[in-house]
Amino acid sequence: MPRFATALSDVPNALELEPLVFGENGTESVKNAYYVEPPQRDDDGDGLPGLGPADRLRRELLEQKQDAKLFLSGHIGSGKSTQINKLAVDPDLKTKFAIVVQRIESGHQAFLDTTQLLFLIASTLFDYGKQERLLSEQAKWQESLLEIEAQIFGKKGISAEQGKLALEFDFLFVKGKQELALNEGKRKLFREHGETLRTSLLDAIKALVFDIETNLAKTQGAQSLFLLIDDLDKVRGPEQQKDIFFTYLELLLELPLRILYTVPTGVIFGSSRAGVRRGIEHLYPIRVLDKSPHGFEPEQAYLQKTDEFFRDILYKRVEPRLFTAEAIKLAAIYSGGVLREYFRLLRTAVTIARHNKLEVVDERALRAAIRDERRRETMGLLAPDYDALLKIHQTHKLGTDEDRRYLDEGRVLECYNDKTWYEVNPLLWKVLNPEA
Repeated sequence: MPRFATALSDVPNALELEPLVFGENGTESVKNAYYVEPPQRDDDGDGLPGLGPADRLRRELLEQKQDAKLFLSGHIGSGKSTQINKLAVDPDLKTKFAIVVQRIESGHQAFLDTTQLLFLIASTLFDYGKQERLLSEQAKWQESLLEIEAQIFGKKGISAEQGKLALEFDFLFVKGKQELALNEGKRKLFREHGETLRTSLLDAIKALVFDIETNLAKTQGAQSLFLLIDDLDKVRGPEQQKDIFFTYLELLLELPLRILYTVPTGVIFGSSRAGVRRGIEHLYPIRVLDKSPHGFEPEQAYLQKTDEFFRDILYKRVEPRLFTAEAIKLAAIYSGGVLREYFRLLRTAVTIARHNKLEVVDERALRAAIRDERRRETMGLLAPDYDALLKIHQTHKLGTDEDRRYLDEGRVLECYNDKTWYEVNPLLWKVLNPEA
């Protein structure tokens, strides 16, 4: 059963923000009892409200051509993985596609480049085909995988005496993924042999997709593959992002199956990528603040009643009596509308309330949490950072490409009305005030 807090001591566990998991065909599971549908974007000023990001992606997948490539971006902690999980069990999508979910493990995120990503995709497709008994004995992909094995581990491979090719390929992917996570020498080899490896990996992926979809057609009708790649947005290094989302982006677009990639919010794919940008859907933080270019008090920029969504989410997890209404509103305001930040503030406030022997989290505990989290957020900021953040707060624009890193760091939020604009994390407004 979902964890439900009836005392402050239970709250930290109930407020662990993990991606929600949904049962088959969207039925209730242990975690999706927590789910609250995000509020509709307030686009009423011009025409009719538009589709939300998840609905738009779903429609694109059902209506677009076979090899459509879509991208889901969003602020850190905005719920991308939860939306991925919802799409994976959508009944209409499951009727039309064989859905495969791939998550980029934390051990690979810090060093990932395009060649490694293609290797991980090939591994995911091989594992899926093997598990579902959709791989043929004498298929073309076997030759490509043997070439890859020779390039990575030498001409004899890593299990030349094992006899069975299927076992050898298991070792190829298991050992390859392990060494990419732990061995800089193997990552260097991937970089040095990048061009040859990328060619072989593309051939292997194409052959795996062809074999799997051919056997799907024989056993389940005309189903095609749909690959959801989650946690790619956690690749934060600027050189990695340039390698994957700019230099070799065409390789990701070339793969012969439908794919939804999660991507970092600061990625724009370059000025010549208009077609790709039209395939991006973005999860904005919940809108709780208006523009305040000359103000440094987030509470004065608060949009009335926008804390209702945050209250609903909290009451799915804890007894309402444990938090005062003012504490909830303050947490929503200083989170900037980002769920992860909202839960972080609440957990810190619970710790402070318990330390002071309070039975409920009130405004005092929340303001103390804001103070503590502000100290954490300012650690490591240099004088040029304060100057850049102040300018963003005053103009609601990113002045340089270098400023995009503040999006990946969570120090700048994406906001919207008729266009996308930018705002500094509300926790930092106070320390940006030149007169303070």
